[in-house]
Amino acid sequence: MTGTSRWLVLLLSTVSLGASCGETNIDAIARLRPRGSELRSRLVEVSLALPPPGAVGAARPPISAFVPPLVLDYEGGRSNADVLMESQLTRPERDISAELDLMLSVDLLSCLLWTGPKNPLDQSVWDDSTGLGADCERAFAVRWLVVIRPSVYDLPERVELQVFVVDMLRRQVVAEIPIALAGRYDKADLGRGRFAGEAERQLRSDAFVVARCAVSHRIDALPGAVVHARKSWLDGADACATVPTTFRELAPLRQAR
Repeated sequence: MTGTSRWLVLLLSTVSLGASCGETNIDAIARLRPRGSELRSRLVEVSLALPPPGAVGAARPPISAFVPPLVLDYEGGRSNADVLMESQLTRPERDISAELDLMLSVDLLSCLLWTGPKNPLDQSVWDDSTGLGADCERAFAVRWLVVIRPSVYDLPERVELQVFVVDMLRRQVVAEIPIALAGRYDKADLGRGRFAGEAERQLRSDAFVVARCAVSHRIDALPGAVVHARKSWLDGADACATVPTTFRELAPLRQAR
């Protein structure tokens, strides 16, 4: 290697280190806006590649194990996969809090919002250097995307989900997982008067927890997939070890051949 070549390598290494370590959050957002915009276009393509509502019957596992392995890491930042609700593919900014939003995205949804037209990141941290750029670079480069479509949301009796695993390199659906949750109560058990609202809020919370855990477990069971979520998503407790008893997952339909 010539002296000039060594100097160029050192310069590029220094620039890369500066971008990942000293770059402010707002500078990272400005740098990554074109990539965020490009990914939004790809997500629209993904939405068009999904089977139509009602077309998923039995589970369809991947033909072979995921290569590279699908990793959803909620602990250590080693994910090459992420999760979005179906409506977030085309409208990431849309408020779906009144619907079933399982909030399972690792970093992708946040990065889409930060680099979007209405950046919600608090201005008090714009000038901080928190590694946001590196997190969003990884999020924008995910190989696998899990898309969740709520097909039935009829509390307190039933929740049904259609879960798709998409190969982002090929824009193809490579696995389909139907999930059905049955409530242990009917609408009469919601109560009336001043207790009805609290009962409904509790059922919504229970459905949220059980659905998150069901999606996590079913993805983790696919060949070549792993979900790291031992630490809880709820107040530091292991939510999936003590799921609410108000909902239960029904036995999955036999896998399609």
